[in-house]
Amino acid sequence: MRQQLRGDHYVEQQLGLDIWDWPQDKLIALSVDLAYRLGLHRILACSHHTFLRYCSALADRYVPSNTYHNFTHATDVLLVLCHLLLECGGATRMTELEVAASYLAAQAHDVGHPGTNNQYQIAAKTPFGTKYGEHATLETYSADLGQELLEQYHVLSNVPAQDRSILLSVFRSTILGTDMAQHQATCSALQRLPTNFYTYNYPPKQPRLTNGDSFPTTHALSLPALLVHAADISGPSRTNVAIWLKRSLAVTREFVHQGDRERENCLPVTASFDRRVLQPEGLEGFQRREIEFTSLVVLPYYLDLERVWNAIRPLRVAIETNLREWRQLDKTNVTNLWIGIFA
Repeated sequence: MRQQLRGDHYVEQQLGLDIWDWPQDKLIALSVDLAYRLGLHRILACSHHTFLRYCSALADRYVPSNTYHNFTHATDVLLVLCHLLLECGGATRMTELEVAASYLAAQAHDVGHPGTNNQYQIAAKTPFGTKYGEHATLETYSADLGQELLEQYHVLSNVPAQDRSILLSVFRSTILGTDMAQHQATCSALQRLPTNFYTYNYPPKQPRLTNGDSFPTTHALSLPALLVHAADISGPSRTNVAIWLKRSLAVTREFVHQGDRERENCLPVTASFDRRVLQPEGLEGFQRREIEFTSLVVLPYYLDLERVWNAIRPLRVAIETNLREWRQLDKTNVTNLWIGIFA
């Protein structure tokens, strides 16, 4: 089949690549290159022109004023996912439809995100909260919007109907799997699976658990969902702590923005988003919160995933290295960046 989907500026997917300051057109070019490397041109039978129009439209539906949940973050997650698929061998454990669905889900997983979280949508009774309810509020919206764009730009038009249905099902469930509200439940489920389950026994017909109890297969236990979630929280797994720092500061700016919105709307202000709490804590508080989140949330997930899919080990090692190096950052430089959040 003719290879029609091809980017002009192929960039090897490395965990040390920092794309945070790239312009949108360069991010789109990288996205197309990664799609070509994964073989989406063959799996989707999609022309370069069609896919490029879709990527551009998707990028435009991300909110550029968001300091974190923007198209840069989406491309950053996509970059790490492609590293897991191509460099760590994840693609060899999936069907082609799963590979394509995981790519599309990573790229679209936060499309339309308004810069405030699910809890805010419910508390403020926003249109998102009213329409989608309290379960995976924004994830469901992003899945809907992402599917709408795929259909509008005919990205899947050449995929047979049955395969298209499977691909969209994996696409949607993988995006829903990024909901942090289900993070602990996913970790618990992983802990009940046999060692190296995804290394030697995937795709499974039915997960077999070590304790003999029955456990329903959920979207969160599919390998596409597990890897996209890993990529979504991958900041501390990058090859140097400076890349992690840049993303942490962007997240904090967005949190502070939400705290301000909560106060403006006479809602209870989330303590970890409250500038009146964060600013007095200073740099030490920022570092402590990052270490706690990484040690208690990110690292345990990577350890649980490594137990059932050992190819993710290099990223887990990088997290532990960055945790040790976090305290060695230039305090003057980081303090100036920290103060800038509250300017």
